[in-house]
Amino acid sequence: MDAGGPKAGERSAQLLKLRERMKEKDAQFRTWVQLGLLKLAEGSRHLPDDPYLKYEIGKALWTKAAWSSGIMEMQFLKAIEEDDELQKVLGEGQAPGRRRTAFELAELWFAKGQATLEKQIREGRFRVFQTLAESLAGRPRRTGATTRPRWA
Repeated sequence: MDAGGPKAGERSAQLLKLRERMKEKDAQFRTWVQLGLLKLAEGSRHLPDDPYLKYEIGKALWTKAAWSSGIMEMQFLKAIEEDDELQKVLGEGQAPGRRRTAFELAELWFAKGQATLEKQIREGRFRVFQTLAESLAGRPRRTGATTRPRWA
């Protein structure tokens, strides 16, 4: 394109127009990525005892960044790393001053989800059902003088 020729000006104008359109599309992409992740984080703040929501935030960060084996989604990775608000909200509780990758933030949210789940299990507020029928019945199987889950 830089070689010149009879249509060099036309090609140059098309290229400039294409670059502007790419900037617009990238800005739209970043807006939607930010909105989606901020809404998930807001939901997690409103439902602090929900380990599944924390897991979903981690999964979104992890899987969107590595959407195909061996291929990274660079536009998504840059959108996460370059967004001050996402870094602040998703990196909550981390030392400030360092930008984190989507993978580092995902690990943080997976750990939060695991800690929430383990706390609920310790407090006896979470129960794993073996069967759908057991979960719909809403009560554990009684064995002896105590109430224990079937797997115990």
